[in-house]
Amino acid sequence: MAGVYENPEYIDPIGPTDIVTAGLRRFSDTITSSVDSYAKYIDKEQKESNKIINKTMESEQATMDKQYLKAKGQLSDFIVDSTTQNAETGEMTEAVSAPVIRDQVNDIIVSIATELNDDIKTAQNQGEGEGTINELLNDAIAEMQNFSNAMITWEVGRKQYIEAWGKAPNETGAFLTNQSYPQMIQIYDATINLKKGSLWITRDPNSKDTRVSLGKMRGDEFDVHSTMDLTLWGTETADKGQLFDEVTDDEIDYDTLIETIKEDARFKSEQTGLDEEAIRNYFTKEDMGVTMMNDYLMFPIQVRGQWRKFASASEVQRLNNTNTWNAYDDSFTDEAFIEKILDGTIDRLYQEGSMYTQEEKVEVTADSILEEADATAANLEQ
Repeated sequence: MAGVYENPEYIDPIGPTDIVTAGLRRFSDTITSSVDSYAKYIDKEQKESNKIINKTMESEQATMDKQYLKAKGQLSDFIVDSTTQNAETGEMTEAVSAPVIRDQVNDIIVSIATELNDDIKTAQNQGEGEGTINELLNDAIAEMQNFSNAMITWEVGRKQYIEAWGKAPNETGAFLTNQSYPQMIQIYDATINLKKGSLWITRDPNSKDTRVSLGKMRGDEFDVHSTMDLTLWGTETADKGQLFDEVTDDEIDYDTLIETIKEDARFKSEQTGLDEEAIRNYFTKEDMGVTMMNDYLMFPIQVRGQWRKFASASEVQRLNNTNTWNAYDDSFTDEAFIEKILDGTIDRLYQEGSMYTQEEKVEVTADSILEEADATAANLEQ
């Protein structure tokens, strides 16, 4: 059985699923042998995925590649029947990889059902009752549902990957460098750059989760390059609303900060209307202020995505010209992010005109006139 995505000009030797599974076991043993081994693996994946992400920032070429990919239909669904559109005639035909996709999906479904039947027969031979049989059945149903969810995760991620191509680096949906799951950048890239190897969808040999792996057959061994537990990926990102680390369109809530500052007399200055030093000290050093600002850091991935939106017009131009957004991403710190929010809050307060109400303005003006008169009188006496 060939891999899920197949390049007509580069076909790995055919090998059964158990060879892939054996390769995954060896690979897992290698990268999990120590904390350092796993860290090196992720570091390698991030460096390689950053190269791919930087390529997607080259807008004109990336946009053309994106349209080409859509026309050629080389990115196929795992679940539904896939079609390929002839770029010249527009004719739609079944994609070459579609039968292989269905084969691998069906293999997993059949294997779950086969294991259930075998387990039920074993339980019956051992004299187990209906309760045990029902438990086995419910476990199989749950595994089938998990498999279906994993396939949905794959398809959602695939579409997000396609849409990221050609986006401006600070545009909503553009990928950030140093992804949390760089393996998936490698794997989705292999659906475009087909010479990178074959993709295999299997059941994880240990957890029974759904796993997608990129690698090449070397004789009777499968050499793993990248692998990802799709079930785990979907579960770990469920509360984030996004599978990749990307620029977000989440708005910064300045209103709460503005109202807090307006209601506190210590943040007012007779000279400028705002005591910027008092504002910054309160929100970066005093407990209550720091607690308020920590709310903005609650979701680290979204925060990193908002960071690019803070880049000024001149910064955007420079970063685009030099293609060094990865350096901008690396400059992110919690402290720098909070500083940007405080800058934005203070700017908005100045744009409103003043911290003072109309009545307060009259009082301040009157006080200023009296102080000026006293100073003039004192000078005359001298």
